[in-house]
Amino acid sequence: MSVLKAAHEHDLTRLLTYHQRVGAAQAFAETLPDTARRLPFDQQPPALCVGVQVNVALARFS
Repeated sequence: MSVLKAAHEHDLTRLLTYHQRVGAAQAFAETLPDTARRLPFDQQPPALCVGVQVNVALARFS
């Protein structure tokens, strides 16, 4: 929720988050839209483009 509130406060449409595992990043990306809808309408961030990008060099370690 805090990352979404920060996106709203600073009018951000793109966020970069780091996770220790690819699976955690995917779960975060999958649940982010539902989490955003739980915020009051006046606190929801602008439209977010949600996806997972994995650094191929690091993905083999996950």
